[in-house]
Amino acid sequence: DSTTPVDFADLEKILQKDLGENYRAEFRSIEELPLASASIAQVHAATLKDGQSVVLKIQRPGIEAKMDADLGLMSFVAKLLEIMLPETKRAGVTDVIHELGRSMADETDFIQEAKNIADFEDFLVQTNETDVVVPKVIKRLSTKRVLTMSRLYGAPLTDLNVVRRYAKNPQAVLEKALATWFQSLAMAGFFHADVHAGNLMILEDGKIGFLDFGIVGRFSPKVFDSLWL
Repeated sequence: DSTTPVDFADLEKILQKDLGENYRAEFRSIEELPLASASIAQVHAATLKDGQSVVLKIQRPGIEAKMDADLGLMSFVAKLLEIMLPETKRAGVTDVIHELGRSMADETDFIQEAKNIADFEDFLVQTNETDVVVPKVIKRLSTKRVLTMSRLYGAPLTDLNVVRRYAKNPQAVLEKALATWFQSLAMAGFFHADVHAGNLMILEDGKIGFLDFGIVGRFSPKVFDSLWL
């Protein structure tokens, strides 16, 4: 979440193309200094016309072309290795690269990410889980390359000083985060596949916030049934 940021003027071209030339009419303000800058996208704080605090997750310009070029090179090297050193074929390097490419394609599709957020939110509703939240997607201001969401205020769960300040029982908060992740895995066949300090927060009201659903895992929960037999 702290790579070299892209100049906002370059990101604004994406906003204008995806949201329209007059997209700023939807906002009171947009902070040009990013909250976070990662390899695929950059996050900027903003305020909607109605006063709601949101964040804009905007793809880096040309990121898909760069990723395709990198994956192409990796695939070429992997195939070359398999020809020169046949024993490396057993390691399945080519298959790993293909799977990596699939995951990266999902990460650059913010429409899919919005669906992932909605699915996780449905899971929280179905399990009556009120101590864990996800951002609300603003659909009219979201596209394949731009994701507008409600802003969650807090700090990473790894910041134990803040966890102690916001939570009456810090240990219970950490256990709740882990239990929620495992419960989604076992009950819904759906889980957040990129849980790290930047994507898991303790919020100011003591709740837990899951962020960044660009990478998720999906499978039939019946897999777990077979493990108990």
